Amino acid sequence: MERLAGGHNTVPGYWEGSTYPSRVFVRTTVKTEARVELGMDWEEMDAEDNTAHVYPVFDPESYIDSSMVHPYRLSGLSGDYDGDMVSNNILYTQEAIEETDNYLNSQGPTSIQPVA
Repeated sequence: MERLAGGHNTVPGYWEGSTYPSRVFVRTTVKTEARVELGMDWEEMDAEDNTAHVYPVFDPESYIDSSMVHPYRLSGLSGDYDGDMVSNNILYTQEAIEETDNYLNSQGPTSIQPVA
């Protein structure tokens, strides 16, 4: 799976520490199967890049649309597990992902520290 990055914030909440960049791990919460992209001729494409290894098997009874904040960031967002909401904005461009990686890997004053 390709690397993703994102910006996350609590809803509502616009205080220091309520918005932060992070690396994003996307995973389905339901049963999965591998599926291969079909070409214009409706035949499976050969390249490994055209395989979705974790493709959700859609079942309306078990589908959950949710996101989860890593527990290490929870207190900084004044969050708990009683139904708090977060907003997730996924960054897809390579430039945005590299900028997020550089920010998260920096050791200077801009590095993110968990808020207790």
